[in-house]
Amino acid sequence: MRFPTNIPKELSALWVSFTDYKSTHLNPNTIAKTYGAKAKVIAKIPTYCTTGRDVVDWMETQYSNESNRRTMEGFIACYDWAIRTERLENNPFSRYKRHFPKTSKPQRQAFTSAERDIILESFRLRSPEHYPFINFCFRTGCRHEEARGLEWNGVLKQQIHFYQAVATHFKIPTPTKTGETRKFPITPKIREILNQQRGISTRWVFPSLTDNPIDPHHFRSRHWVPILTNLKSKGLIDQYLSPKHTRHTFITLSLKKGTEVTDIATLVGNSAETIWKHYAASSRDIIVEDF
Repeated sequence: MRFPTNIPKELSALWVSFTDYKSTHLNPNTIAKTYGAKAKVIAKIPTYCTTGRDVVDWMETQYSNESNRRTMEGFIACYDWAIRTERLENNPFSRYKRHFPKTSKPQRQAFTSAERDIILESFRLRSPEHYPFINFCFRTGCRHEEARGLEWNGVLKQQIHFYQAVATHFKIPTPTKTGETRKFPITPKIREILNQQRGISTRWVFPSLTDNPIDPHHFRSRHWVPILTNLKSKGLIDQYLSPKHTRHTFITLSLKKGTEVTDIATLVGNSAETIWKHYAASSRDIIVEDF
């Protein structure tokens, strides 16, 4: 089997074309974040890598197993696309499809309702400017990038229309992850949050101090991490979880309250299958009824 003599150069050119092809039907945020990250890896591959084996050996010295698994999936898909479009005849990475085994499991934890309320009270006292934002995320289960991208023209009398998002590393809104507009009913608690935000910005519902979308890195490092690690150290919450678990918490608590999974899926913009697979968390202490 013939292999390319300069994989870094060939893969770099292929990846540009492959990314252009993918950009015709994927969210711009996905292209920038996922495909952009792999482009950075490609740019670092040494020129001495003339076979797929060379690249694999180099990757093993540079990145984690899970990172390499995801990257290799992209490389294989790129070359498979090149073969389908008759750009090339061989895929130098096909034999390494299972070389990096999947080791990470979906993190299906969620905060309890009591922990949620403790976190909210801590934000109210220690980071009041972000309290409405995190309260909104807990109450709606929306993705944080959707809350950052929420504008007042998306807030109607009885519903919120999630139609755009501001992803990490971006300040300009793009369509939601699914590319669809999602409607969410305004409950009394959500209306209270919205009323608190009225008049702060003419555009953004949850603006930063500079009237831009909230910077997720700044929010996480300066507010979320210090507050939650402090609560964890004091034993007020059972474990530290990342900001995205506001979504997990809403979904899990909704399931425990008896809300139909299909209704939850509609509210948060996922399929029912995805809800069960990736978001629904089991109770910390399961009590078995004696029946």
